[in-house]
Amino acid sequence: MVTTRPYYSTETKTAVVAEILSGATVADVATQRRILERTIRKWIAKVTKENSLEPSRRGPKLRLPPEAERHIFEWVVGRQIVGYPVDRTVILKKAQEVSLLVAGQSVGPG
Repeated sequence: MVTTRPYYSTETKTAVVAEILSGATVADVATQRRILERTIRKWIAKVTKENSLEPSRRGPKLRLPPEAERHIFEWVVGRQIVGYPVDRTVILKKAQEVSLLVAGQSVGPG
């Protein structure tokens, strides 16, 4: 038998945490809403640490600002439109150049 993990919306999480912060016990809220106590305690810890229950981006931290990533994306799409698709190594080289520009360093000689 395959069991799936329950999904709780951000609104539900916020409401549960608000109940507990207003004085209800974790055990009572868990029983009433049929949510595991451990899950609720994780939500409380996340609110305490990050002040938000919004889902966070998975994977490594972004190294470039969103504008730089958008620039690289548009560059790749532009190359594809004019018939010059780029491979992984060229994209990585372009990303390195953009990263240097963002950091205020020179890309090449001159």
